[in-house]
Amino acid sequence: MAFKASKAAKLFNSVHKSQVSWKRIKPYLTEYKSKDTTSNIENKKVSLDISKLSFSYPNGMNDILIDISLNATSGDIIGITGPIASGKSTFGIALLGVYPYSGSIRIDSKELCEYSEYERSQLISYLGHQPHLISDTIYNNIVLGNNGNIDEVIKIMEGFV
Repeated sequence: MAFKASKAAKLFNSVHKSQVSWKRIKPYLTEYKSKDTTSNIENKKVSLDISKLSFSYPNGMNDILIDISLNATSGDIIGITGPIASGKSTFGIALLGVYPYSGSIRIDSKELCEYSEYERSQLISYLGHQPHLISDTIYNNIVLGNNGNIDEVIKIMEGFV
């Protein structure tokens, strides 16, 4: 009887682990939808003007960012520093234009929300804190099961650089 109970406990643990894994990968299994890739962006010197930017998450009680202003042009490097939980990542998320913000984020004198999602992705990139890695080697995380051919992955990544 003890042997059967041990097997049942192992089965329960396996099912629980599978459920957790399924919750992680399920969002990636949706059907691919082609997005509009038309763009009116000219390849020239781009200017970024942020004026009195304030931001709070939807259903948030307090503003996380309050009255931030800065100007930058192509080639400028902007460093954002501060203690943990001071709003550095939130600032990056605000620049994506995914959530509503108050104030102004203008790129080439055009408000950020006036650009299409595709155009915004061509102008601004954000890499968050939660990388999605598989429990394997770094090499296998890069090729992601692409038959071990890293050359194809490098060609794809060159398009993002």
